Amino acid sequence: GCFARLAAALLRDEVVTLRLQGAANVTIARGVHFSSILLNQEASIRGMGGLGAARISSLDLSNSSATALRLSATLQTSNPSDVAVAALGVLTLDVSSPSGCPLGSFKTLSPTALPRGSLHIAVSGALTAPKPGPCDAEAGQVLSQILGGGAVTLQATI
Repeated sequence: GCFARLAAALLRDEVVTLRLQGAANVTIARGVHFSSILLNQEASIRGMGGLGAARISSLDLSNSSATALRLSATLQTSNPSDVAVAALGVLTLDVSSPSGCPLGSFKTLSPTALPRGSLHIAVSGALTAPKPGPCDAEAGQVLSQILGGGAVTLQATI
């Protein structure tokens, strides 16, 4: 519904523009009454602009196999938005290499809230070997870097 679209925009976009349209009846002190005051106003609020440069603060690879790097992790990022969102539900993050090769997906372990300021988001999922094709070499390189303890830059789409 409308709230889900607003919450998604607040999470994804750097600026969210809201429009207030309609008519209002107003009564002020001493019974002065105004009716059918037309409203047509826009207000912009700062959104989160995505997860930004999320860092992994904890990582567990103990459920991995020869074909999938299964992990549980805690992502650390921040919400610079003007708005905190109390409950978004479970989020799915599709993970890809910097050039866009799909690598896997992760889900939050519980319904996710986005308070303002510092965030710690628990996720689990798998990075899997791609089907034969143009992403083979890059995906293998990324997985090797992770297993070797190296720094890796990945993209996540919510």
